[in-house]
Amino acid sequence: MVKKYKHIESDLDVARRARAKVACKPTDNYYMTIGQNIKRLRRNADMTQEELAEMLSISSQAVSRWETDSAMPDISLLPMIANIFDVTTDSLLGVDISNKEAHIKSIIEEARETGKSGRISEAAEIIRNGIARYPNSYELLSELQEYLYILSKHSPDKEKAVIRKEIISLGEKVIANCMDNQIRNRVMTTLCYTYNKVGEKEKAEKIALSMPNIYESGSVLRTHIETGDRQYEAKRDLIVTLISMAVTELSKLNTKLDNGDWALSDDEQIIIYQKALSLIDVLCEDNDYGEYILNVSDLYRNIAAVFSRKNDIAKSLEYLKKAVTINVSFDNSYKPTQVHTSLLLRNDIYDDFFWTDTNNASLSLLIDINNNEDFNAVKKEAGFADLCNELKKAAGNRN
Repeated sequence: MVKKYKHIESDLDVARRARAKVACKPTDNYYMTIGQNIKRLRRNADMTQEELAEMLSISSQAVSRWETDSAMPDISLLPMIANIFDVTTDSLLGVDISNKEAHIKSIIEEARETGKSGRISEAAEIIRNGIARYPNSYELLSELQEYLYILSKHSPDKEKAVIRKEIISLGEKVIANCMDNQIRNRVMTTLCYTYNKVGEKEKAEKIALSMPNIYESGSVLRTHIETGDRQYEAKRDLIVTLISMAVTELSKLNTKLDNGDWALSDDEQIIIYQKALSLIDVLCEDNDYGEYILNVSDLYRNIAAVFSRKNDIAKSLEYLKKAVTINVSFDNSYKPTQVHTSLLLRNDIYDDFFWTDTNNASLSLLIDINNNEDFNAVKKEAGFADLCNELKKAAGNRN
């Protein structure tokens, strides 16, 4: 299965992906201790330690200890010191809000650039270091939760349990204290999925029932309140999102019912997969599939698996061949900077991919079909071995 790095989508995510990386200089106030700030402000005011001490009714030795960071001013003196130098207490303490926000943004962008190459553990560590500096940044806490959620999908069971415990802890901290609804909704979504994974169904259901339904989402509301270019883009984005979601849900539609039977027969399942393929063609006419080409590959593989279960070897190999051809071609020629030409995706840039468990699409498919019991009926066929060899040749390629 292809592991494409995507944050849980919202209107906020679109804006966040477009942010420029902002760097904070080491000389900014935010990096100064309170003692360094007092020393800087005193010198800028052309004031001696003795003069400042006299104004505060303390000893000059006390001021000296502050400025060498061997002692801290009493909290009751902070407003007086701030008034003397005509600054805010936040600035005096080194809490420059604008620099803090810029630095947090730069931490997040650094982590995302790292994550794009598949180094999720490193990205999470970058965020952890940021949290050590800004422990109450809910944006950083929510970012860490998302990276951990990705890691939890591909970790051994023992590690998975530890990671999920931390995901829940982070989520509960954010929703208990954060007032930013966009951050809360992102965190609650991840928390809901994780509660469900660890068997806490009631908590998962409680979150799900508390979230807005699709008609009350920002994506839908924007199609009504925007005008002109922004309204067109909002409507187009909503349509693309809904079709993409429909493709995903159709791919996962077959589930076990209360009586233990599967909802769909094998023949019905193939029809559903074909419907999903048709929806992708609604988005990507003229073979302008872009990043959606791997969704096509996944559906071909799924159809091949069903035909294998039905012991229709010829059909299974036919569809598996289609999937193999797509993945090999993707690894050899896909260009993430290419521009879509299809009507609904026009002018959008193809998206980039990475794999957290393999290094390319061919190797990912190779591992999947060899480990998937649904392909047992075709694994002994020469045609299956030939397809595996094609994938082996392309495994590791990534142009």
